[in-house]
Amino acid sequence: MQVWVHWQEQKAIILWQGGEDEETQIASMALARKELVLGRDTVKSEEEINGSSYLITESAWHDIVNDCARKGQPFTISPFSINNA
Repeated sequence: MQVWVHWQEQKAIILWQGGEDEETQIASMALARKELVLGRDTVKSEEEINGSSYLITESAWHDIVNDCARKGQPFTISPFSINNA
């Protein structure tokens, strides 16, 4: 399984492999293969991509986000802290 995840707070879309259970799903998010942040990895036009393998147009980014909103399933990861003790 491979799906796009829209991380609203970070203005990012993440290409995610998923997982069998909730623990695996959350852990696999850290290993996602592609993350596209609006404004960092987006450009206004196709010409600005200029052969890049990591840039997409802003309109393509918004198309993916809109598709997530229409067809996707909400998935919430609760805030957590890392204990380094």
